[in-house]
This record gives sequence, structure tokens and C-alpha cells, in this order.
Amino acid sequence: MYRILSTGRSGLAALQEKLDLISNNIANTQTDGYKKLETNFESLLSDSIKNSGIPLSDNARQGNAAIGIGSKVSNPFRDIEQGAIVQAENPYAIAIEGEGYFGIIDETDNLYLTRNGNFRLSENSHLVDDLGNEVDVEYFSDEISSESILEITNSGQINQTDKYGNKSIVGQVKLYSIEDYDLLLENGNGYLVADEIESIDMENSKTILRQGYIEKSNVDIGEELIQMISTQRAYELNTKSIRAADEMWSLVNNIRR
Repeated sequence: MYRILSTGRSGLAALQEKLDLISNNIANTQTDGYKKLETNFESLLSDSIKNSGIPLSDNARQGNAAIGIGSKVSNPFRDIEQGAIVQAENPYAIAIEGEGYFGIIDETDNLYLTRNGNFRLSENSHLVDDLGNEVDVEYFSDEISSESILEITNSGQINQTDKYGNKSIVGQVKLYSIEDYDLLLENGNGYLVADEIESIDMENSKTILRQGYIEKSNVDIGEELIQMISTQRAYELNTKSIRAADEMWSLVNNIRR
């Protein structure tokens, strides 16, 4: 009965973690650029039952008969599947089609990563995000006029057309890639951080930037609800195993009395 309680407890803990991830994904269904989190279940160590007083068949005695002692969930990993790209009313929104992340620089020069390209122009005509933090852009000119029209090409090049129709290249949007996407950590406000990142060479990359578009979350709400229902049912089964162990314990205590 100790084993039943221990196995049931580990199952409940693992299923609760799974439910937490599903809830987090559902909550971010409408978060632009969000990549859903996934996890898998893993078995804990198995215990041999040869010397546990359990009757075994001849075949079981010859093999390595064992019984599991519970389950756990693996470390969460991020699904980097492309989200839907939709047209935005914001002319300075940018969607990434392919790999990579935008760089966001805060007031203390910390670099964060995001796929949310819902940007706007600041007072000095620099690209900033919803929180006012600057997008990591290599600017070639400080003479960017608020009256000019900025065009962002598929390779991230920023072109300026002034009120006289003169065109010039004023900047280059930077993108970053990560060697191991499983090491991405959330830092709040939709920002991600990673230890090992490298700049993407946009001229030789297959990644395309779409001005005037936004990438939506890659969460499939229908799939998440199905997973939630199946996980809740598994949770109920685990509670029944613990309840059965409790009833057996009560019977044993009554017999001893």
C-alpha cells in the first residue's frame, strides 16, 4: 500500500504539472508570437519484484520482472512551429516567416528575444515595442524624419522615402537564432532569454520579414482542450488509486483491532 500511495502521488504531481502547462498555453492563445510549451511523461525507476513475495510464473522468474514506482514529466520544451501570419492595421508590425527572434533592448541595455513584432515608431523615429523598449536595429543614419515613409524589406533592410521622394537606406533589423530552443527561458512581458545566441545573416538566410503583418500564437485551442480533458481523466484515475489504498488501509486497521 505504501507503493500504491507513492505511485499515485507521483502521478498526481506529474499530471498537475501537465495541466499547468496546458492552462498557460490556453491563456496565451491570443498572445502574438507566443510558442506553446510541451512536455512528455517519463517513468521513474522500476523495482524488481522477484524477491517481494509476489507469485511469479516460470517465464517471469527467468526474465527481469519489475514494477514501476511512479511517473514524472520531462523538462518543458518549446514548440517552434510557425504561427499563422495575418495582416495587421499597424504599418510597422513585422512578422518573422522562418527561424529567428527579434532583439529587444531595455533601458539597462539588456537584450531580450521575442517573436512579437507589433512595433511602432518612437518620437525619434526608431522602432520600439509595446513597452517602449527599442528593437535591436543597426541604424545607418540619425536623420530619420517622422514625415518620411519607412519601408522594411523581406531581408530586414529599412528604407526611407522623404517628402521629396528621395530614397535612402537608414537601417537593418537584426534577428537572432538559438542553438538549443529548449534552453529559452521566459522573462515576463513576452520576452525570452538564452545564454547562447548568434546573429542571423539575413542576406544568406531563408527567413523572411513581412511588414504590415503579425505572427499569431501557434496554440491550437481545440488540441489544448482535448489534452486538458484527457489529463483531467488521468488525474481522476490516480485519485481513485489513492482512495483504494486508503480503503485497504482502513480494512487492515480494522482487522488488527
